[in-house]
Amino acid sequence: MDRIIEREIRIFLSRRILTAMDEFQRILLENTPVYTGRTLANFRWSVGAPTEGVRKPIMMPRLPGVTSTMSLGEEPRRAAQQALVQGEYESVVRAPLLKMQPFQKFYLTNNVPHFSEIEYGSYGEDARTPAAGITRAGESQIRAIIRGVTRLG
Repeated sequence: MDRIIEREIRIFLSRRILTAMDEFQRILLENTPVYTGRTLANFRWSVGAPTEGVRKPIMMPRLPGVTSTMSLGEEPRRAAQQALVQGEYESVVRAPLLKMQPFQKFYLTNNVPHFSEIEYGSYGEDARTPAAGITRAGESQIRAIIRGVTRLG
């Protein structure tokens, strides 16, 4: 009986956490401005310890054009970077949660030197960061879902 209850708790928590994490990932991918793709490509998901270092973005197309005049989502290099980050998310975050392993410590890092300026909208004259930021907007979604889980009674 205890194993059945434990399994049901794992299923319940995994689904709730997965819902929150999926929403966070969606917000992250949609709200990150893209020029070279470096910032978006460096959202790194890991379990156990934060990822170190900075990875190079996928440089397709070779010349991105004047992205400061484009709305978020239209940038030529966005799709390649989103696919890179989504693939890592699927294997690092979704896979364990789909296996009903909710009790893990997930890390999201971005080691690009100018990330803080982008998050707070102060990177360059044409900063296109949404007012709520990139990670801060998604974080509030996760906290709301977790608060709902802790108020089960």
